[in-house]
Amino acid sequence: MKIQKVIIKNFKIFKEFEIDFNEDLNIFVGDNETGKSIILEAINLVLTGKLSNSFLLNDISPYLFNKEIADEYIKKIKNDNKPRPPEILIEVYFYDTEINADFNLSGGEHSLVEGDYIGICLEIKLNDEFRDIYSDYIKENKEIIKTIPTEYYTVSRRDFSASKKNITVYEKKYQPIFVDTTTINIQNDNDYFVQNMIHRTLDIGEQKKLSIEYKHLKEAFSSKPDIKKINNALTKNCDITDSGSMNISLDISSRNNWLRNLVSYVDDIPLFFIGKGKQNKIKINLALNKGEEISDIVLIDEPENHLSFPRLNSLINNIRDKSENKQLIITTHSHFITNKLGLSKLIILNHKQKKPLYLHEDLPQDTQKYFQKLSDYDTLRLALSRKAILVEGPSDSLIVQKIYQQTYDNLPIEDFNPIDIITVNGLSFKRFLDIAKHLTSKIAVITDNDGRNNNRIDNLIEYKSDSIKIFTDADAINSMTLEPSLINAGNNELLIKQILGKENLSKDELVEYMSGANKTDVALKIFESEIKIAVPSYINSAIEYVKN
Repeated sequence: MKIQKVIIKNFKIFKEFEIDFNEDLNIFVGDNETGKSIILEAINLVLTGKLSNSFLLNDISPYLFNKEIADEYIKKIKNDNKPRPPEILIEVYFYDTEINADFNLSGGEHSLVEGDYIGICLEIKLNDEFRDIYSDYIKENKEIIKTIPTEYYTVSRRDFSASKKNITVYEKKYQPIFVDTTTINIQNDNDYFVQNMIHRTLDIGEQKKLSIEYKHLKEAFSSKPDIKKINNALTKNCDITDSGSMNISLDISSRNNWLRNLVSYVDDIPLFFIGKGKQNKIKINLALNKGEEISDIVLIDEPENHLSFPRLNSLINNIRDKSENKQLIITTHSHFITNKLGLSKLIILNHKQKKPLYLHEDLPQDTQKYFQKLSDYDTLRLALSRKAILVEGPSDSLIVQKIYQQTYDNLPIEDFNPIDIITVNGLSFKRFLDIAKHLTSKIAVITDNDGRNNNRIDNLIEYKSDSIKIFTDADAINSMTLEPSLINAGNNELLIKQILGKENLSKDELVEYMSGANKTDVALKIFESEIKIAVPSYINSAIEYVKN
């Protein structure tokens, strides 16, 4: 079963939220506290009834409720408005396939306007059995209540059918594989891995021989002289039993106990004692292997944790290979992961929108392939920025930051509304703008004219919009690139010679020095200098556009 849509109401940071899913790959990105991990948590909660690996019914916390909703409810209680107790609703809609129809989850009992859908919902609400007791409690304690009294709440999971059939926590057929690389217990998954490896590798006869040998080892434990001595002492000094002996041994009563007690080693070290990076890679591989057999849905929270670049690259290849025919839902902060797995699967979350942004709409296939091959480009930084200036190289970035700092007394990234200065190879502007046109960010492009007045602007004209503007020096003869543009502004020729200690150079020699092998070093000296320089008008216009 694969997820088509999720609707979340009043759960944690989400007051009301709706998100659609691709059938194959979904990559969630967003700033901190935008709810990436909460979406995975919500899906897992609906499909398993578990939160942080424990059944939610046993531990309903008031802090599961959206804070704005909870605060509003408490305020109304104190004002005697008799508000309706808040509820949490999470709905998971599945793709309508013949296989899913066999699960008999279809119906109209959901929050969409109309139509029958296949799905499961989870509700956290006041238990009707306690409604009168709850009302009395609220009336008597309204002045001191600070959080929702969830002690009187209950959790229910049901399908969308008219009968609203309850789904117990023991039903495994809907459950996803959930990998949280920060909290997962490697030993639990290791147990599964060992068992699975044995079942696939050994036939029944060989498995039984291994089981018998394991049993003999455990029986031999009791016959060791030191163990006999300990057991004799226990029998002599123990008054727990009314009669008979008391001793210790290893448990051989469970038929499958031998499987659960085997541990795998990596280079002679138990799996759960190896480095965090290798552990996380193994955790994800275990989950993908497990998913082959028992689930169509794999949830992975930040797979890049603790992984070096080579291991991350290897893991991405494995994710791509092992997730065929599966629905993979990943959260990440890594542009390498998003580029490698495919930008068309990017789903961007932010604080201001009830629905996320989807990059799959009209993203050119050749642009996606471009970034898959050149995966070091920080596309994710562009995708998450609210305001950005795209420049051609590191020297341009330093000069723009210098101008911004001397104008506003802080760097653009330190502003109250931060502005990202993103370095883009000149030939990659169109690739980045293929992404930018799907965003709500305000973006300025600062580019050279290369001596062809407005030619760069003409090449990028298709991307111009209310949120994307292109800026280049209007002087196509004397200011073809950044360096002459900078020198030609105000009295910058004298100032820059002073900064660089090159007072003896002619203007043409200064341009050549600034534009050659020293290009970035020159820009760094100008950036670090306390001398204020004159600002080329096109750079000033770009900064003002983005800032305002």
